[in-house]
Amino acid sequence: MNIEIKIQFSALNLLILLNLVIFVIAFLLNSSVGFDNNLFYLMGGQVTSRITAGSLWLLVTANFFHIELLHFVFNIISLYRIGQLVEYYYDSKKLFTVYVLGGVGGVLLSYLTSLIFHQNVFSLGASASIFALVGMLLGGTFRRNRFGRDLPFSTTDLLPFVLIAFVFGFMPGLNINNWAHLGGLLTGIILGLVIPNSLTRSTNNFENYTIKFLFWISMIIFILSYGALIFNAYNLLIK
Repeated sequence: MNIEIKIQFSALNLLILLNLVIFVIAFLLNSSVGFDNNLFYLMGGQVTSRITAGSLWLLVTANFFHIELLHFVFNIISLYRIGQLVEYYYDSKKLFTVYVLGGVGGVLLSYLTSLIFHQNVFSLGASASIFALVGMLLGGTFRRNRFGRDLPFSTTDLLPFVLIAFVFGFMPGLNINNWAHLGGLLTGIILGLVIPNSLTRSTNNFENYTIKFLFWISMIIFILSYGALIFNAYNLLIK
């Protein structure tokens, strides 16, 4: 009797696992020693002054970092539900690409606005990347006439979620970074206009090269960012 066990690895599973591992480490540190500004920075949170000083890896790592349990659970559930749609109608590589690049777009807009308003912003969480995935789906609906087949939903199916999320972001006391959400959403829309979904009858060479280029750019940015984070933390901790 042969028993075959299949374990499916996908970009969505990988992203959830990475968020989970980093959350567990942060949760344990917070429970034992508590978080100060330096530890927040070492774990990869967005800190305006640190990015200005050259810690550009924070543009990536902030999108995988959570401290509070409710924040983590809400974001992971959202990532799982929206990520399933993106992975089905696109694929794992495109999901990973938009999560990373969209997250960078979100943190970058948050950083630039913090400079304009002269604020030293501390921010973290996967929501900028999640908004980028929603933006990708929106971008796919915007370019529907260029597809062989449409995505099975319309712009009006997605806009209420976006609008409600932004309204919550303006409620006092919630500390929601709407600038990061907006940056992720806009980056995702742009990528959704460029990247075809898996229902497309055919893609041209330019689209194929663009998809590969964006994926490898996101992969290189991700690896270099976490390499820089680990190297920086090691150097600071051994001093």
